[in-house]
Amino acid sequence: MARVSEKVVLSADIQRVWELIASYGNYVSWRSDLKSVDGVTDNIFMETSKDNKRLMFYITQREPYSLLCFDMKNDVIQGHWTGKLSEADGKTILEMTEEAYTKKLLLKPVLNRYLKKQQNLFIEDLKRALDE
Repeated sequence: MARVSEKVVLSADIQRVWELIASYGNYVSWRSDLKSVDGVTDNIFMETSKDNKRLMFYITQREPYSLLCFDMKNDVIQGHWTGKLSEADGKTILEMTEEAYTKKLLLKPVLNRYLKKQQNLFIEDLKRALDE
């Protein structure tokens, strides 16, 4: 199993950060890697990347302004994402942890690098969306 974590301090209040990360249906408006987000309910949604890879998300825990957790899976990868939010000096601290495994043997050696790349892209896109 691969596990990556990232902690970022964002120059935005916690309500604004929460609104972005907890509004799954709006991800396509600020995430540069997504083509679409479908089937959005309170607990389930599906992302389709620009290269047509689909990933299902199942919300497992949602505590406004503090915690968002979901399981994710498709035919290649399965795992869990946790995002913890806190405030300090008018800024938001987002701590993300992602754990996943792949069913494809060839992908196992690069899974950590892939997850880290995805987290970094998410952070870049989030910062850009907050600056608007």
